[in-house]
Amino acid sequence: MSSSCSAECPKGGLEGRRSDRSLTGTYPYYKVRNGQRSKPIMPTAVVTSKGQITIPQLVRERLGVVAGDRVEFVELAGGQFALIPAIEDVRSLKGMVARPGTPLSVEQMGRIIAKRGAGR
Repeated sequence: MSSSCSAECPKGGLEGRRSDRSLTGTYPYYKVRNGQRSKPIMPTAVVTSKGQITIPQLVRERLGVVAGDRVEFVELAGGQFALIPAIEDVRSLKGMVARPGTPLSVEQMGRIIAKRGAGR
């Protein structure tokens, strides 16, 4: 990390950055380089030609997602989206669907199928 970079700078400082596109707002390069920003750098991602993005490490860590996890994009007001981890345990879904009353016998199922098939 360079000595002119504040604690907010990403790992490795700002060396190698082509422009300030990944910063919040617009800042002259000399202010960014010398750590004279009032706002922290926001994590960003670039969309590939296949429509894919890589979620920045800081965001993955804060969301608690790892390789193979699913995330949901929830639309908010004004065309903005929230990234929500879909990592809840399947056992948390227990009880969402009521149990059926009395189970049907094979004969009852056969009669229902024959009755519905005859109505075509």
